[in-house]
Parts: sequence; C-alpha cells; structure tokens
Amino acid sequence: MSYILDSIYLDKSLTITSTSDKQDLSTSFDTVIGSEITYTPNNFGVNVVYEYNTVWSYKDSTSKLIFRLTEYNAGTSSWDVIDGSYVTLKSLKNGTGLINYKYAQQKWVGSKQLRLECKDSTTSLEGYLHSNWSQDKYYNPSVECTTI
Repeated sequence: MSYILDSIYLDKSLTITSTSDKQDLSTSFDTVIGSEITYTPNNFGVNVVYEYNTVWSYKDSTSKLIFRLTEYNAGTSSWDVIDGSYVTLKSLKNGTGLINYKYAQQKWVGSKQLRLECKDSTTSLEGYLHSNWSQDKYYNPSVECTTI
C-alpha cells in the first residue's frame, strides 16, 4: 500500500550556524546559539513551523534542560515568550542526544524575529549544547521556518 501526502510547503528559510565550541548552559534562560531567525510567511499558507536542530550532552550524571520559543516585540524592545512553547528534556544516561525542537503556530502578517532560549533546570542537572559527550566534536545547529 502506498500513500500520497498532499502537503504544501511554501517559502522555507534555513540557516546553519558554524560553531567550534559547546554552549555551557546556566539556570537562567539564555539565547540558544544559531536559533534566531527573521521570517515572513507566504500569503497562501495557514501556519508557520519553527524548527531547530542540534545535539546535547550531559554535564553531570544526568541533565534536564528547559527550552522556550520567544518572539521579538518591537513595541517594548523585548523578547516575549510564546504561549505553549516550553519543552523539557531529561536524560538519565551518559552520552549525547539529538534535539529536534518544532513549534507550529498560526501565520502572521509581515516579518517576525524568533529565537529559542534554554536553561538548566538546576545546578545538579546540567547539560551542554552543540557538542558530543567527550567534548571533542562540535555540531553546527540549524534553524528553519516554513509556511504550510
């Protein structure tokens, strides 16, 4: 049996950021390297999907990372948290894992700046972004927005 998927992807924008070091997180939210994108949706789409890809590794014996998506508010010159965008990742094992953060929202009119923020949940559950467990390889994160 085969399936034909009738998906329409319009105006996909992709950015890959070169990095040669890990991102050491703290217990305060900070911008995730390579996660910022400015995007204008296609007029014919209904939704916009924000997608971010990188790797993470534990710093302690386990790690618990909290992510949230934010948008720039030109009126207040601040970054506002997008409702429903929080995601928590927890690892009970040593090693490295892939991160694929996706968030779909209704499209907007005009241009919008989006970025992902992340923090360690506590000082005993810390992690790194963009590096493997042994800290000898670094991975270039990618961010994209797509109108669907």
